[in-house]
Amino acid sequence: MMSHPFLEVIAPGLLTTVQDLGRPGYARYGVSPGGAVDDFALRAANFLVDNPPEAAGLEITLIGPTLRFTSSCSFAVCGADLGAALDDHPIETWRGHLARAGQVLTFTGQRRGCRAYLSVHGGLAVPPVLGSRSTDLRAGLGWGGGRPLRSGDRLPVGGGPIGVARLDLLAGDFERLLPSGDVVPGDYLERTVVSAAPGPQEDHFDRSAVKLFYSAEFTVGGDSDRMGLRLHGPAVIPRSADIVSDGLVAGAVQIPESGQPLCLLAGHQTTGGYPKIAVVGLAHLRGLAQLEPLSKVSFNRVGQEELEEEDAAYINAVRGLEARRLGQPAARLYRMRSGPVCRVSRVK
Repeated sequence: MMSHPFLEVIAPGLLTTVQDLGRPGYARYGVSPGGAVDDFALRAANFLVDNPPEAAGLEITLIGPTLRFTSSCSFAVCGADLGAALDDHPIETWRGHLARAGQVLTFTGQRRGCRAYLSVHGGLAVPPVLGSRSTDLRAGLGWGGGRPLRSGDRLPVGGGPIGVARLDLLAGDFERLLPSGDVVPGDYLERTVVSAAPGPQEDHFDRSAVKLFYSAEFTVGGDSDRMGLRLHGPAVIPRSADIVSDGLVAGAVQIPESGQPLCLLAGHQTTGGYPKIAVVGLAHLRGLAQLEPLSKVSFNRVGQEELEEEDAAYINAVRGLEARRLGQPAARLYRMRSGPVCRVSRVK
């Protein structure tokens, strides 16, 4: 009888969590949508091993884990380059690979980017909570009661290996279907200028403060996390730092009394009472997700219409990936549900 396949955690790394595309729809209960901070890298890793985009994988932060495959398995690592190696042999990111039973995946050190994503064919078959397998560290939802991986964890894998020819085909398709602006996979990892449109409370700031925000270079603080990037630089002081609390989305840039921006990521809280000077669109969130502590970032002011056009192009790109994986016309069979994390669903 064949044993059930697992990923065995030998060492957990700095912060490694199970993530999928999140659990939208529960904000009214105070539950963050969460999910992968760089949803594009997770989508790419899933595509490269023939998974649907919502399959659960691992989000790996800066220092990677050591993992043993207990059965043959197809896998891919996308996002940050953390020096992935299989049995001490370096492997290429942004493409699928075959691991044999007993082989060990390690990460030798951070080279560029902050977060890598590991997907296995069939996804990680951990129990869903509120319709998602994502780990919410603050709410205690997901794997192990909402915690990072620990040594000794055994993560069930939902499928076995797929053929090398199929892996090669998917890798070739992926390189042809990159989002606009990407020449090769991973181009966006070191982008330090992101587009942002005026936020809903931009009028809480003097013109000089708005000009300062868009002309300044900020440093990513070491206290940044999945909730958001804490940026340090010249103080962008609002006329009033308090507003009636309202809903928040990933990409919103809040300014508290200190004048130091907080750019929200996937794990953001559901409401907040600080004015939002700007909002970063879906197309640029993946770049923010890959900014490591002490890296630099600045914001390029664009109009709402331009931001929506960039987001539409990004949505078409990720929709095209899933349509190509299934060999179906994207426009006829799929629609996109917009939101902090875009999803593909069948048109019924």
